[in-house]
Amino acid sequence: MVMVIMRTTNQHKPVFIMGMLLMFILMMLLTSGCIHIDLGNPFKDPEEKPIDYKITTKAELKHVFDMNEDPDGKYSETEPFYIQKHTEWINISITVEINSYDILNSSLLNLSFLEQYVHVMITDPDGELFYDKKFEESVDIKSPIPPTTGPWKLQVDGKGWGDEENQDNYKIIVVVYEPK
Repeated sequence: MVMVIMRTTNQHKPVFIMGMLLMFILMMLLTSGCIHIDLGNPFKDPEEKPIDYKITTKAELKHVFDMNEDPDGKYSETEPFYIQKHTEWINISITVEINSYDILNSSLLNLSFLEQYVHVMITDPDGELFYDKKFEESVDIKSPIPPTTGPWKLQVDGKGWGDEENQDNYKIIVVVYEPK
């Protein structure tokens, strides 16, 4: 066995250290795919579990206008709802059906001059009027709303008419994707 003793001088030390550092980096790169170390998120609470979500109806208002029940044709209702923390999205679905009427099929008594509408308002947790739209024609729309945690309010005011054959009506549904 022959041993080679190498003497290094001060002028060769930086080259030797750089070579050793290069070998260390090369070895780390070659073995890094073999060893998996999951450090995870260092700021995440280790006790925190993933959130399960569900689709939930938070508010639903609907009404059918009937001249026998509402002689003046006016109707108003309000429903509060709460959006909780971590809610991903809110969607409002609005369906309004407004008809034109002729009483007793007579051209003398046409109700088309009377006002018919559905006014939908949504108030956010800050008390600000977030959604405010008055519909005077039939519509069927869906509108996304950015989620903000807190108490919301859905309010509908309307005026419509109805008889045995035709009735103005509306249906407003607020649906959310929230934690279970």
